[in-house]
Amino acid sequence: VYTVHNGASMFMKSFLSLFQTLHEVVESEIIIVDDASNVNIRPISLLVEKLKFVFHLNVTFMRNPGNLGYGASTNLGID
Repeated sequence: VYTVHNGASMFMKSFLSLFQTLHEVVESEIIIVDDASNVNIRPISLLVEKLKFVFHLNVTFMRNPGNLGYGASTNLGID
């Protein structure tokens, strides 16, 4: 579970690094939870769609309606 709040560019860098490792090793479920960012999150949603389509990965993108905080957002992704 990845949580992100107003950090789309940092998220993209870390996620791509993880993806390069994971997709070669194991089949994984990746859940991304946006914690009500007030910046453009379109790059994240586009990345999710590309990973689903091109690499057939199990990636879910969720968006909180309000800022719940890291712990609550992580728990939401786990549930």
